[in-house]
Amino acid sequence: MAGGCPPQDVGAEAGVRGRDDVGRRGTMVAVSSVLGKSFDRYLDLYEFAPFGYLTLSADGLIEEVNVTATRLFACPKNVLLCQHFDAFVVDAQRDTWLGHWPRVVAGEQPSAIEVALRRGDRGVFHALLDAVPATSGVGKTLPTQAVRLAIADISDRQRIAEAFRVNESRERALLDNFPFAVWLKD
Repeated sequence: MAGGCPPQDVGAEAGVRGRDDVGRRGTMVAVSSVLGKSFDRYLDLYEFAPFGYLTLSADGLIEEVNVTATRLFACPKNVLLCQHFDAFVVDAQRDTWLGHWPRVVAGEQPSAIEVALRRGDRGVFHALLDAVPATSGVGKTLPTQAVRLAIADISDRQRIAEAFRVNESRERALLDNFPFAVWLKD
C-alpha cells in the first residue's frame, strides 16, 4: 500500500476527480461560449455601428478607431492611429475645433460640434462630432482623460441646407427685382 491508502480508495477518489474535471470542463466551455457571444455583440455594436467611433488621448491623438470611422475617413486603421485628430479638420474650421477641444477634455457640456473633416482621398465630409470623457465602464472618468468621439456624416444635411439657402436667395432676388408689387399669400 503506497502512501497508506488502500487501492480501492485511490480509484474511487480518481473517479470523483474525473467527474469534477468533466464538470469544470463543461463549465469552462459554457463560459467560453457566453464570452464568445458577448464579444461578437461588442464587435457588431462597436466596429460596425452606423457612426464612427474614436478614442482620443488628452493630446488629441487617435488611439482607437472603428471600421465605420475608417470608411468615413477613407483611410486604413493603421494610418489613422497615432495621428492628431485636428489634422483631419479642414483649415478653415481648425480654430473652431481647437477652441472646442479644451472644453471636451474638461468634460464641459455641450460637447457636440459640426465641422468639415478631410478624408484620406483628399475629399471633405461634414460631420457632427459628439465627445464625452472616457469612463472605466463603472461611471468613473479615466485618469488619462481619454475622450470618446462619435462621428456622424451630415454631408447630405449640409447639401440640403445649402440648396435651401441658394433657392431662398434666388427667390428673394426675383421678388426684389420685379417691376411691380407682389403680394404673397399663404
